[in-house]
Amino acid sequence: MGWYALEEIGEALEETRDLLLPFDIKTWTKLAVIVLLTGSGMNLPSTGFPGPQTDTGQHGDMMGDSTQVPEYSTSGISVPELAVSGGEFTGISSSAAGAVVAVLLILFIFIVLPLILLGSIFEFIFYKSLIDKDVNISKNFSDNLGNGLRYFAFRVIYMFLALAMIGAAILLGMTSDALLVAVILAMIPVFLVLTVFAGLTHDFVLLRMLEQEEGLLEAWRSFWPELISGWKQVLVYIFTKFFLQLFVGVASATIILMFTVSVAIPVVIAGFLLSLIAEVLFVIPLLLGVILWLIALLYIGVPFRVYIYYYIILVYHDLSS
Repeated sequence: MGWYALEEIGEALEETRDLLLPFDIKTWTKLAVIVLLTGSGMNLPSTGFPGPQTDTGQHGDMMGDSTQVPEYSTSGISVPELAVSGGEFTGISSSAAGAVVAVLLILFIFIVLPLILLGSIFEFIFYKSLIDKDVNISKNFSDNLGNGLRYFAFRVIYMFLALAMIGAAILLGMTSDALLVAVILAMIPVFLVLTVFAGLTHDFVLLRMLEQEEGLLEAWRSFWPELISGWKQVLVYIFTKFFLQLFVGVASATIILMFTVSVAIPVVIAGFLLSLIAEVLFVIPLLLGVILWLIALLYIGVPFRVYIYYYIILVYHDLSS
């Protein structure tokens, strides 16, 4: 018996060619919309919970010696003293902080959650479209609304669990640096297990829900024996898929970079020539270039995402056969 994860690398490519070639603008456009709404259009490797990146080195350079912060004063009163009047902090009022929290909460409820729900439904639409080799968004949307709601609930619970763990680590770390290090070290294997669990849910359990018409928990229960009996196959799959996604990310990023340069050159030339007539005319080729670039990004992502999803489908069918 061979390794499913290795055997299906080439077969997934064949399936991708069968679906996408010969080129059909209608099929590609539908797939581009699906890729966009599943939130995987850029095809770049990610951690699943990306956060803001900081560079303390840059800040240190800006301030000279990063170990010393100068204390400025006015009339002999230091800045920290100016920020406190009568024992009350006047820098940021509680009402302003409450307004910021309220705005963030509104954005989360009315923008983030609907996008997560929509993406959850379109995961099933993506899988179903590839299995049937028929990209039918409207029909697959209505057929998989229930599945999408179940997966949406799973993703929200998973997200809050991860955020709660991070928040707990921060609170514990505020009491002791040593305790913070200990908590971080203890959480690494926990997050690793949660990441694998979420990945297997997306890759295999969603397909079980789709093909066997089972709920998420029921699909996990029925898939569990196959996971245990084929754990070596699954382990090889996890590592193989990681490197495939890494390769796909590099390949798509390279194509995007090349396309960006090919668009930027004529945009800059056209903008320069138009600016000789009137500076404001430079905006016209700039806007057209940005629109073309954004649309092209969606289409560039289609073959890469189709390939990865076909790879998942083929390995799942090997495991469940």
